Order: sequence, then structure tokens, then C-alpha cells
Amino acid sequence: MLGLGLSVSKTAGLRSLVARLLSKLRSRATYYENGKDSKEFLEVLAGTELLDDATIVLTPTATSDARVHSVKTYTGDELVTDGSFENGLSDWDSSNNVSIVNGAARFNNIGLSGANAYLNKDSILEAGKTYKFECDVISTNGKELVLEKANPSNTSIGATTTGHKIIYFTQDTQSHLTIKRLTSETDVTIDNISVTEADADFDFDRASSATRINSDGLVQDMQSITDPELVLNGDFEELGSELVTNGDFATDSNWSVGTNITISGGKANFLNANKGERLQQNFSFTADKTYKVVITVSNYVSGQLGFYMGGGYVDTGAIDANGTYTYYHTPTNNSEAFFRAMQTSASHTFSIDNVSVQQVDPNDRWSLSSTFEIDNGKLHCVSDGSYQYAYQANVFVVGNTYKITFDVIDYTSGSIRVRPSGQSGYTAASANGTYTQYFTATDTTLAIERGSACDLYVDNVSVKDITFSTDVDLARINYDSNGDNGHILLEPTSTNLVPYSEDFSAWAKGNITFGDDVTSPDGTTNATTLNVPDSSDYFYENYTVVASTTYTFSFFVKRGTLDSSSFLLSIYDDSNNAFISEDISYTTSTEWTRVEHTFTTPSGCTDVRLYTYRNSSGSTGTFFQWGVQLEALSYATSYIPTLTGSTVTRATETLTGSGNSTLINSTEGVLYFEGAALAETYTSNSHISLSNGSTSNRLYFYYEQSGKFGFAAFVGNVLQANIKYDGIIANNSKVACKYKENDYALWVDGVEVGVDTSASVWSSGTFDRLNFDGGDSNNDFYGKVKALAVFNEALEDDELELLTGVTNYGSFNELASANGYTII
Repeated sequence: MLGLGLSVSKTAGLRSLVARLLSKLRSRATYYENGKDSKEFLEVLAGTELLDDATIVLTPTATSDARVHSVKTYTGDELVTDGSFENGLSDWDSSNNVSIVNGAARFNNIGLSGANAYLNKDSILEAGKTYKFECDVISTNGKELVLEKANPSNTSIGATTTGHKIIYFTQDTQSHLTIKRLTSETDVTIDNISVTEADADFDFDRASSATRINSDGLVQDMQSITDPELVLNGDFEELGSELVTNGDFATDSNWSVGTNITISGGKANFLNANKGERLQQNFSFTADKTYKVVITVSNYVSGQLGFYMGGGYVDTGAIDANGTYTYYHTPTNNSEAFFRAMQTSASHTFSIDNVSVQQVDPNDRWSLSSTFEIDNGKLHCVSDGSYQYAYQANVFVVGNTYKITFDVIDYTSGSIRVRPSGQSGYTAASANGTYTQYFTATDTTLAIERGSACDLYVDNVSVKDITFSTDVDLARINYDSNGDNGHILLEPTSTNLVPYSEDFSAWAKGNITFGDDVTSPDGTTNATTLNVPDSSDYFYENYTVVASTTYTFSFFVKRGTLDSSSFLLSIYDDSNNAFISEDISYTTSTEWTRVEHTFTTPSGCTDVRLYTYRNSSGSTGTFFQWGVQLEALSYATSYIPTLTGSTVTRATETLTGSGNSTLINSTEGVLYFEGAALAETYTSNSHISLSNGSTSNRLYFYYEQSGKFGFAAFVGNVLQANIKYDGIIANNSKVACKYKENDYALWVDGVEVGVDTSASVWSSGTFDRLNFDGGDSNNDFYGKVKALAVFNEALEDDELELLTGVTNYGSFNELASANGYTII
């Protein structure tokens, strides 16, 4: 049925089956997590013998750029024969200027005019279906190969760089697969070509970045999941090759030894050695480069070890005890290194082992001024007032927005600034801690510079490009604040109207003062500490609004030393000099809590004052604030950071394009949904549909603006069924919409809540798509999705009760056990 060769029973092979499905899912994805919840859901389907009836199963598990992957996808067989060219080109149609080189297909650079090098296979594709194409680009001269299509255009393979390539494409009217070059100078070699159907996967789109709560309970920008680290050697730990030969003394060679020094037992042994006796090895240094030296001392009895390297003695202090010692040294020339007995009056008896010398920052990632040095895996910043620096070139693209984080440790004095070179708006770091800053770059160079005469260390420098890119357009696997209950989060467009959502320096604060920043909900040290000296103090900022409009105000807060857990927020209408919401109590804890409050501006109101703290009855003490948001919606959506002084909009998210007429049975079946709405009422209807792309023939599950949910069916533009449920849609629900000729039913959380016994269905082959909308690109679905499944049979009542009744049990295993099933 599905081309996967899968069959299940209640007691045998279930765990292996689920593992195989999830393994296939992981291999298709750029990004994979939340496998435990997916496994539980699949185990219940398999254990109840429903998995074989499900043709599409979506869980919040795996995504790629602009794709959301179905757990169970119609792959059929591999469509390409001999994609690894074991038979040369005998299984392919090809032009003369494609040849086999080392078992791979080379598109030759032979200077012929036109794009006339190609590989072709006829009649393996079907119009309108979505396919996954894979290949390995073995070598390239930076030119492109494409999959030939008449409409809308050719699909690029990504052959300008080497590596494994994965491309999804929807075929046009042609049935052939053709890989061709675009220009005559192309010289690209590819191997391991594969094409399989991928019609159960979803197309995902969001034309902006967005945040989520990750499995650690932290706020995380989706861009950061796959965006590369742009700083090289940001932890200052990069080392060159080992310069010492036989540093473990496995043999007695490679070293010159003094009279009372021997090499045996895997050690160099000083045996009553006199001052000046040497253990020596010659190798080249580069002057003015820093080297890391490691030595282990054992069997210590007496004396002191010292060493000389590259033109001078290293200040080691007293090496006069067993232990491993690490030093950083900058030679002044490239002369030899030796270890020697140091003291005049003492005999020197001890052993040394595991001697290592490696260059620090061997690839010259950092350019350092005279008093800045890499020391002990950190950047030591010393300045007596003169300008000193560390630079790294070509880090930024001018105009893109970046998140910079770094640690200051072992602080003694002064300040340091980390920024795109010459850029304003930086924070001078003048204490130990983790610092986070955001810049829209005006220069390409990353600079670490003394802000004033300083003595401190910098470590863990990171730069991430947070400018939205379609290359990392990932759907959000979102979690509750405790890191549980993973779900796909889909939200409408919304704008955070607060221009600085994490910077409160301009807020009115009465007698409140600021303290040191603390760890925020995103895991970095950028949350504001507020010291409250008077219980009648206040903290607010003014924002421009539109009259007669509904807004939701939200922010993260945590209680410090204030005794009272009850704080008060207020919304004041500055235009009409009256409170809109006055002294609204909210509860805080010693953990981060997101407070949300919805209000409607009155007529004539164009400016509001938002109080996060006002006239509270708590004692003096501290509390913490982070992540303020104001949006023109009746409910709060996920946090939208605004870090550079302007408002930020998160775009609408859509999931479309799954399914085909093979996967979706038009004459009978079940559409299953597990999840929750974003709020109890919506600003528009919200649908998940089976359809043929029109409103005339469709079945859809919906959240209504009024707060109800249910499902409806149209056949030939005639309403056949509309079964509603008056539940609380903001809670998690498990819903099954069954359809069959004169046998429609809605099941919610284990209970049949509505039926229709006089409703028609569609003719075979009508439905060809599953979308998170009304079937015609309207009424996009917004909500939280824990699971979605399509079954190609109308399930029996006991199966529907079992499928939707999980709410009454603590786990899937308990549910299965209660119904007589054994989960292996």
C-alpha cells in the first residue's frame, strides 16, 4: 500500500518498526528532535493496528529548509536505476560530453557552445507530484547543474559547491528526469543520484525569523539552530600540529640527555641531576607566535624543573611537585627548546612525561596588538591606556543583523568593547559576565578593543547572523515553558511595537535603580535587575497606539528578593488622562513567568503608558524583567525580539502541499488532529483540509472565530455536514473527523460528540492534497499541532475511541494496556 513493506501486529516487531520509521524520518531532515513523543504516538498506532491504515502521519519531529517531514511518507521504490553508475552510462541517456571518471559522472569542460551536456531518464516522473532528489557533488569548478523543467523554471542542484545535495521539486508536465549544465565551461562530477516521491511532506513558509521555546525551556531564535558560527577560534583553543617528537618517551630516541638523565619506562628521569643538565630537542618556532607547552611531572623527590624555548627562559614559577603544568609562551626567535635542572644546591630527582608544544591560533584567525595575547585558552587584554586590539576580518556582511556574545572573566580593571569595527551602539564590558549585543553591521571586521586601560580576559566570542534567510526557513517545534509537550507552532503575522524589547534604560522608574544583568529566558546574561527601594515605586514606558484597537501586552518577569509574589500592572491612556486597566494583579515566582494582558484602546487614544510594576505591596528588594511585547492581537503570540531600535514583524506561517490522490481516499477515511488553539477566540477562522484545491470539494477541521470547533464537508459546492463542538479550544484536544457515505462523526477526547447520517461523499480520486488552510489558500490554520494523521478507511467506533481517548490516561502505554494491547 505504501511501498514501505511494513506490516505490524500487537505483540511483535513494533519497536523495530517504529525505529525504522523514525530512522527514515531523521535521514530526510535537516533538523530533528522530539523523537520520544513521536515514538509514543507511532507505538499506539502500531499497537492498535492503525498504523497501516494511516497514509500520512505528521508529528513535530523533523524539518528541513521550507519543508516539514511526514513520519510516514509515500516513497515507493527508488525511481533511478544505477544512480551510482556501477554500469557506467549504460542505464542512462547522455550526451557525448558526459563521461565516467572514477565511478562518477563528469559533465566535461570541453568548451562546446551551449548547455549541451546532460543525463536523462525517460518516463520516471508524474506531473504534479513532489519528489526528493539527492546526489553527491564530488568536484566542481563553481558552475551549476539543474533539473530541467518547462514550468515554472529549472531547479538548481547546488553544484557550485561539493557535498551531499537534497532538493525537493514538483514536476511539471514532463515525465523525464534530465540533469544538465547551463554553460559550456561547466566541469562538475556527481554520483549517487536518487529520486523518490515525497508527497506526504509539507511545504513550509514564513518570510521572517521567529522564536520558539526549545526543549530546555529557553526562548530560542529559529535562525540560531542551523546558522553557522561566524567567528573562527572564538574560544581561543585552536592549536597547531604537535612539534615535539616522542613526547611520551615511548622510546629513548629524539632527545639529547644530560649525564644524569635517562629515558626509560615511558618517562624522562632526572636522577640526582646537577644544575644545568638538559633534556633537549631541536625544532623550529615562529618568532612572536604564542605556543602552548604542557608537561607532566611525576615521581618527584627534590629539585626544580625549568625550560628554555625560542630565545629565552619561560617563567614557570617553581615546578617542584607532581602534577601537569601548562604554560603559554611567545618565543623571540626560532632556536631550540630544552628542559633543565634549575637549582644550585639541590639534587634534582623527578620524572617528566607527556611533553607537548603546539602553536596557538596557528591559522592566524586573530590579529593581535602588542599587549593582547592568547593565554591559557583565553584572550588576555592588557592596556595601560594605549590603544590595543584583537581583530578578525571578513566576519560581517554590511547591512545584515548579528548577535554577538562573549564572556569577560578574571576581570581586574578597565573595559573592553566587542563590535563591528568602528560601530557605535556598543556596550563597554567592565565586569565579569556573559555579554550579548546586537548590531546591523556597517563594517566587515570584528574588533575586540580596549575601552579604557584594562587588565581582563575575554573568552567564548560568538557571532551569529540573525538576518532572516530562506535557507533556514524552519518550522518551529515549540515546547511548554518546562520543556515538555513538543508541538509544531503556527502563528499569524504580528508586530512587536516595542522598539527595544530587552533594553529598559529609557523607562521611567521612580526611585528604582538598575543592578547587574542576570540570566534571561533565552539563557544569556541580558535580563535587567530592578532594585526597588519603596513599595510604591513604578516602572513604565510610553508607546504609540491606534484608538479603538485591541492589543495584548506581554513580558517576562521573575521575583528576586521582594517578599510578595503579587505584583500590579496598569495601562494608562495618556491621550485621555485615564486608566484603561488599573492595578491588575499578576503572580510572580522565582522562575521566569510570562505575563499577558489584553486591553482595548478607547476612542481618541493614541498614546499609552505601560506599567509592568506599579504601587505593589511587596517589600523592598529586587525583581527581574525581560522581553516586553505589545501587539495588535487579542492574544499574545511567541516572543518577537526588537533589538536595534525598530519594531519587528513575524510573518504568517503556512503548511501546504502534502498528499496526492493515492494517499487520500475520497470515499471514506479519517482526518485526525491532536493539538490546541492559540486562544479561546480567533480573529479569523482556522482550517485544516482535505480537498482538490477548491472550496467546492473539501472536508475541513476548523477553529471558528466564536471559539467552537468541528468539521464540515462540501461535495460539489453543497454543504453535506457541519458538526460542531462547544469545547474550550485553547486546551489540548484529540479530534477525529470520520467521513463515509451517510456516516459522518466527530470524536473528541474519546467521546463521539456529533454525527450526520445523511451526508454524501466524493467520487474516488477527488482529494489530492492536505493543507493547513481551507483548501483554497484561505483561512490558514494557526495553533499548536502535536500530531496530524490521514487514514484511508473509516475507522470503527472502538478504534476512534482508542485513538482519541488518550486524554484519560497518563501515557500511551497505560492507554494501550487498559485496552488489552502490549507495547513491545
